[in-house]
Amino acid sequence: MLLDVLFPDAFSQIFWMIFMAVTVIPVCMIPTLKEASSVALVGCLGTLIADIVGVSILEWEMRGHPSIPTPDTSLHQVLTAFGNLALAYGAAVVIPDLQRQHSQPERMPRIITVSMGVGTVFFLAIAIAGYAAGGCQLSGNLLFSAVNTSDPYATSALGFIPNRGAVIMAYLFMHVHIVIAFSTIVMPAFFMAERFLLGMHKDKPSMDQEQGVVVKYEDEFAEYRGKLNMLRYIVLRLCILALLVVASIFLRDKFLDLVDFTGASAVTAGSLVLPLMFYLKIFWNKLPMYERAGSMLIIVVCTVLGVYVMIYAGKNLFNPDSSSATFPYCSEEFQSEPYYVRNSTSSA
Repeated sequence: MLLDVLFPDAFSQIFWMIFMAVTVIPVCMIPTLKEASSVALVGCLGTLIADIVGVSILEWEMRGHPSIPTPDTSLHQVLTAFGNLALAYGAAVVIPDLQRQHSQPERMPRIITVSMGVGTVFFLAIAIAGYAAGGCQLSGNLLFSAVNTSDPYATSALGFIPNRGAVIMAYLFMHVHIVIAFSTIVMPAFFMAERFLLGMHKDKPSMDQEQGVVVKYEDEFAEYRGKLNMLRYIVLRLCILALLVVASIFLRDKFLDLVDFTGASAVTAGSLVLPLMFYLKIFWNKLPMYERAGSMLIIVVCTVLGVYVMIYAGKNLFNPDSSSATFPYCSEEFQSEPYYVRNSTSSA
């Protein structure tokens, strides 16, 4: 969809999806996260620039707006936000890889705290800025609200035609971010596939029994040297990418529901529920009662919310309702038309 907006009417959406997968291949062929650290920094800068430009488009085009329409809040709406939030914090799946490859793994708790804190502040800033301009009419994706993805030259759902140059900049940098973020998030899957299917990564790291951190670990990069090893892991990774492309083509019209479904199911299990269960299993006798109770409460709550959102998102994916509301989170008065169109309601 990003390339569809950048180059409208050039090729079909399926072609652009395959092309985008091709652009991902070079980054996905980087053997480990340690070698991809500088690339990850570029991806971080990409999303910063894209979101700043996207928010700027929204604030500029909606300047002079009256009071924003408030959402017709229900418990269901609050609960279904869980899937999106889970996916937003889904990078937790790379923590074991970072811990294993970090030269000072004992610093990981501080790294996690700082990175999650900064990320949370950034999420809140974007959400507040977007909501302040669009209210309940804001889409679940900021860039989808700023431009009409079906026809980038037409009026967006919020009633304005954004500056084309700004749209290109936002979507271009977001494309850079997605390419790099995808390759980062999929690294643990590559590692596990290489371990189980190719027999790689079998050497166990030595552990400090007191601190529970890796003291010495074989250089993973050495396992990727040699023509045969290179051919094996490249073919395996290409096969995984091909399967993901096929799945994305079939589900291309349900992106936001797919985000919720993935966040509520795979990400919730892999980043929240299972890590806590393993943590309790290993350190149960050493943990204070309040930490055990807190961990168990998180497991139960996240499991219930994950199942609820997974069922709802799955229904929208495979048996969607026929609702035609443009802004379903608003009251009936604001569900069909933008609440403010600057060119027709303001002389500015």
